[in-house]
Amino acid sequence: MPVFTGLFSWTSFLYMLILLCLTVGGFAVIRFGYYKELMARLKDTNEILMKQIEALTLRVAELEKREAVNLGVIDTITQALSKKNIKITIDGEMVTLTSSSGVSSSIRPRIKTAKSLTPAPGTLSKKDLEQP
Repeated sequence: MPVFTGLFSWTSFLYMLILLCLTVGGFAVIRFGYYKELMARLKDTNEILMKQIEALTLRVAELEKREAVNLGVIDTITQALSKKNIKITIDGEMVTLTSSSGVSSSIRPRIKTAKSLTPAPGTLSKKDLEQP
């Protein structure tokens, strides 16, 4: 009396079970590997962003110190000019100087950007590098 002959033999059933286990296991391994790699990349990205935030925070603190120094210099200049009877008015970017005789002159200073302060490579000569 044949038991499980043909398509439903024990060996084919065993092969199908092994194939199913390998498929499910392979899917799980690939999925776990993908998530592990994704988490590693997210961790690296997070560390880089935290370092950038720290650098920007230090830069903001440095700029705030510079601003305080610049405001002090502006106050000193304003006081020195007022002692010579020259009134200085700063309205945004417009600076107006008015003398005691009533003559006034307005100046809108050019603001130098970092690009304009940095010369292009190869444009400096030895003469430019010498100290006056």
